[in-house]
Amino acid sequence: MMKSKWLAVAYCLVAMSTTVWAGKAEFESEMNAGLDAAYEKNFMKAVRHMKAAVREAEKSFEKQDKQLTGALFMLGSAHKSAKQYPEAESAFKRALENGNNAAGLEHLSVIVHTLDHLSDLYVAQGRHEESVPLMLRALAIREETKVSDTPAAGNNMNRLGETYKHLGRLEDAKPLFEKALAIADKTLGPNHPIVASILNNLIEVNKGLGRPAEAEPYQQRVRAMSEKATREKTFAQ
Repeated sequence: MMKSKWLAVAYCLVAMSTTVWAGKAEFESEMNAGLDAAYEKNFMKAVRHMKAAVREAEKSFEKQDKQLTGALFMLGSAHKSAKQYPEAESAFKRALENGNNAAGLEHLSVIVHTLDHLSDLYVAQGRHEESVPLMLRALAIREETKVSDTPAAGNNMNRLGETYKHLGRLEDAKPLFEKALAIADKTLGPNHPIVASILNNLIEVNKGLGRPAEAEPYQQRVRAMSEKATREKTFAQ
């Protein structure tokens, strides 16, 4: 099982790009070594290999090739996991700059995950205002590429809603939570923990807007989920 979502993205990049790497053994070797180190949670070692992979990509590929964008994304992710936040921000920004004028769904996939990770980094640092345009851009790309009803898109909406909630923009947060709930119900199932989290967000937002009656159906669902979990735990004993 992958230890973090960026590793899953990285391994997908490796798989889809193997034929393109023909004759680029040094780049492939550094990428794989960095991924293995990250899988083992040796993030400083991962950083070293990803830096080397970026250098090899700069020598071996065109400037806006997806391999360079992907290597920069993975370098940023390694820095982020190592809690080297300024270095992570720098690598993510380079990945976005490199990918801005590139084409193709594969490149857009790397860009949208880079936007996700950079916005996560900003939120963790309390830079909520700066995270908003990144989340909006990621959501726009998902809508343009017809993947706006996936769990990743729902998570994008929920994170943006939580950021708006933190900023006091409750009216903006509410429709995002409603859309995220519809996606999560459909793709994850009505009793998934993520569904419960979105329901609690909707309860909080509706109460904050002075609409307790609109919060009540969500409260009923949360209570029903809690009672179901208690029954299942009792029967399992």
